[in-house]
Amino acid sequence: MVRKEVLEKLQSAQKRLSDINPNFKLYIFEGYRTLKIQKERFLKRLKVLSELEYYENPFDLYEKTHETVAVPSVAGHPSGGAIDIVIFNQQTNSFLDFGSPIYDYTTNKFRLDTLGLTNEQENNRQILREILLAENFAPFDGEYWHFSYGDREWAFYYQKPAAIFSNLQFKNYE
Repeated sequence: MVRKEVLEKLQSAQKRLSDINPNFKLYIFEGYRTLKIQKERFLKRLKVLSELEYYENPFDLYEKTHETVAVPSVAGHPSGGAIDIVIFNQQTNSFLDFGSPIYDYTTNKFRLDTLGLTNEQENNRQILREILLAENFAPFDGEYWHFSYGDREWAFYYQKPAAIFSNLQFKNYE
């Protein structure tokens, strides 16, 4: 689930991608994520990192965690403006090789600035980035697959005075 404006931009990005290769399709792993789930993921990652390394200053641990899972108060997924996305090749029935699987934090290959990628992996990342930047999505260099439109990260990236979207909240009517 994403905002209508995000969907429209993704449809346009898909057209750009099809011009590159008609077998390539955008594959969205996740769009909207509840604030509750965002908090759970942040706290889980915080726990993992705290067990891997000692941080004298708790703020440093908090910042390190934020490099891979956004602090819930500023996260884009609860706004419906962030997406986790890669490219799928219908001809080969497989995802393009980006150097690491999506959500794999076991190495630093999830970062855009990682070293040791092949030319093909770098090219695949560049294709994804270029088609989404052309639609004014903001990239998150901490995860090659994460882009946003209209959230705080987007506003910061494009030097806008404010985000367009606030967090979405749904009431559960039972």
